[in-house]
Amino acid sequence: MWKLAVVALLISSPAETWQTLATAHFELRYPPKMERAAQDLERHFEPTLAAIEADLQVKEAGKVLVILAPDRATFFALQPPGVPDWASGTSYPDRRAIFLKPLDPLEVRAATLPGIFAHELAHLLLHQRLAGVRPPRWLDEGIASRYGRSLDWDLLGPLLSVGLTGRHLPFSVLDDTFPESGSQARLAYAQSTDFVGFLIKTYGPAAFNTLLDRIAAGEPADAALKAAFGQDLAELSARWLKQVRLTYGLVGLLLGGIPLWFGIALLGIWAYARKRQTSRLRRELWDLEDRAAALSAREESEDTPPTCH
Repeated sequence: MWKLAVVALLISSPAETWQTLATAHFELRYPPKMERAAQDLERHFEPTLAAIEADLQVKEAGKVLVILAPDRATFFALQPPGVPDWASGTSYPDRRAIFLKPLDPLEVRAATLPGIFAHELAHLLLHQRLAGVRPPRWLDEGIASRYGRSLDWDLLGPLLSVGLTGRHLPFSVLDDTFPESGSQARLAYAQSTDFVGFLIKTYGPAAFNTLLDRIAAGEPADAALKAAFGQDLAELSARWLKQVRLTYGLVGLLLGGIPLWFGIALLGIWAYARKRQTSRLRRELWDLEDRAAALSAREESEDTPPTCH
């Protein structure tokens, strides 16, 4: 079994003697030098699970294996080929496994390790909620990105741009694929997160779970949207865009005579300052870590591709 093979690799690794922390629903494997990060992460396991279960109306069916790698090289070496090089975490719903790596100083600007875990756990639980039916990519990423993060620059900047210009990625384009990197990827994640939030806030959690019920039953996404919210994707996205332009366009107007680029930069500095205080200790931990030797073993490709953050 793939999960057991991964555990065997961890145990046999000459670079580390892997440790274990267990809760009711999770088994965390980590190297000794990640003790502080592992303990902090473990405290979030059960509360995060309970929150996502309540929102998605699903119960965790078993135990999830969480692998906290000591470094980037080991994170990729332990997984099948094909994981994007920008990934900070991955989840394999069919294997009930989540992989995490330490965040570098740039990554902690927009995320925390418990936040990445929450994102990947949401992917795993949504897969379970939908009985393995693959949802539109914007829905999958929009739900997952709602957990473990606050409004930060990665979301605020793209949404300000949409609010001021109206230019955005059509959600029909985001049904199957996302841009892989750069500003278009940030825009796709920001749009999806805000759109899912818009649907929940506007129509309520009950209607949103009706959407999930219908997708799980095999109904096409557009028909499921129509049944749950009374409008199809094109109509809902137009309504969402109108609200974004009103909300974030107003922010732009409030900047008054301040040049647009300067005003957006100020907002980015503000968002970064808020995140910096809570992430300082984590950055120190990552900076002090030694680079462990990369494990050479790679597993064969998965039946279901991993979700990444």
